[in-house]
Amino acid sequence: MRLSYAKAVLATAAAIGLAAACTTPPVSPEFPMPRYTEQPAIKLEVAEIRVEQSYEPPLEKPNVEHLVPLRPADVARQWVKDRLRAVGERGTATVDIVRASMTEESLKTEGGVSGFLTTEPETRYTAKMELAVAVERPDESGSARVRGARGTGVLEGASINERETVVYELVKSLMDDMDGQMEETLNGALGRFVAE
Repeated sequence: MRLSYAKAVLATAAAIGLAAACTTPPVSPEFPMPRYTEQPAIKLEVAEIRVEQSYEPPLEKPNVEHLVPLRPADVARQWVKDRLRAVGERGTATVDIVRASMTEESLKTEGGVSGFLTTEPETRYTAKMELAVAVERPDESGSARVRGARGTGVLEGASINERETVVYELVKSLMDDMDGQMEETLNGALGRFVAE
């Protein structure tokens, strides 16, 4: 009798283990690097374009830019590669990533019955970017600076994939904003260095 019971327990455990092994984990979303090649390149009358990063991530909370699927500094570097072209014979244009931060803030949610019946944002992410452009040529020089910020909330109960998707879209949207501002600034304040 005991032997039959032990066999039944083992068979049940094996069935549970087999079912767990057959469970497919959720597919992780892909987070490709945004590209900015659909628009015409901004041609600068310099021989070289450089990218520097004076921003140093703190690597501790509330800053989380080193943990997100799309780092603000990385997308800024990609933007420079895609959108700026050196077409001159002398001089240098330097794009400095002065700020490329992402912070995470826990929000208070309502408790009790009201809290149970509603879904509220429990975390807020804020992305900030600041890019400085300096043009140095033998005959003249110029500089300009562009800043941008965006924030969004993540609802309580969101999965890791959902959170990462929200943060990815946040950084992408911020860089889209910066793209428009940078083009306007380069053609305006630094227009004398932009080739037709």
